[in-house]
Amino acid sequence: MGEEPMHIRPFCPADEPAIIALWQQCGLTRPWNDPHRDIERKLRVQAHMFLIGEVEGRLAGSVMAGYEGHRGWINYLAVSPAHQGKGYGRVLMEHAERLLREGGCPKINLQIRSTNTDVIAFYRKLGYGMDDVVSMGKRLEDDQGPAFHPRPAVPSALELRLSEHRLTIDGFTTHAGRISGSQWQTPRAPGKWTPAQETAHLMLVYATFAATLCGGPPRELRVPAERALELQRTVLPGILDGKGFPTGARAPAETAPPDDPGDLGVLLPQLRAAAEDFEKALVSAYAASPNARIVHPYFGPLGLEDLLGLLTAHTCHHTGFLPATQPEPTR
Repeated sequence: MGEEPMHIRPFCPADEPAIIALWQQCGLTRPWNDPHRDIERKLRVQAHMFLIGEVEGRLAGSVMAGYEGHRGWINYLAVSPAHQGKGYGRVLMEHAERLLREGGCPKINLQIRSTNTDVIAFYRKLGYGMDDVVSMGKRLEDDQGPAFHPRPAVPSALELRLSEHRLTIDGFTTHAGRISGSQWQTPRAPGKWTPAQETAHLMLVYATFAATLCGGPPRELRVPAERALELQRTVLPGILDGKGFPTGARAPAETAPPDDPGDLGVLLPQLRAAAEDFEKALVSAYAASPNARIVHPYFGPLGLEDLLGLLTAHTCHHTGFLPATQPEPTR
């Protein structure tokens, strides 16, 4: 294993450019497989099995697992060239195997090019063996050139945002649920929040916006109105496009967590409930008035789709602050 631990988390939409660059570095992309479409398809099916590996806060690996009820499959296992040979590929596979095992998968199948002897040797070390089978395939959708096959109807922007939001909440709670008791109350750095406080902060954010959506008082601006419009114009688009949050932004007092918010077993269900209540309130508000706007403390009045996208990015942002966890030992 490398000197620095690998932090494993579910894929977030903001990861897409870096993930595709990683796959290209590792020689995994092919002209007949559009990686953007591969990601789009995966996010519609068992998105929680699309895992990202980070080392020292930088994206360093990926693995895409799936289970169709009979066999499990592994795709896009990648470790950046700078981090290869340090055991990170094994770590990614351990997490993927655990997810498949938890889903009831009895066996994992792989497809490896016969000339890729290094990869074959890697999987042999993990206990995989050769099966006496012939691999066959039939393409149902052409990824090459402009003449694509007809695609299914694309869901509305709000439905896509809801799907991304649920994926992000699942990623946060799944990762947080594996944090040890000692880590739960340990700040990630001096003066920073503990995982318990990160969770409580997210819960408070969802609760305050849900209350506003349900007819409660609007949030108060924390900056002058002109500054809020400037931030909405210059900073918000980058956040919604996955470029992250600016450093140094402080949480408003009403969403700042207490010093000891509580136990993991209590807070995580509360966070899920708060996120679900927020979604219900937002969908109800959208049905009543699709053009409604809700005040954000720093960005001012936002449309409902942008508000949902912002809170999704916000939860993804705080997922990155959770400590690395180790997979459960294989029995």
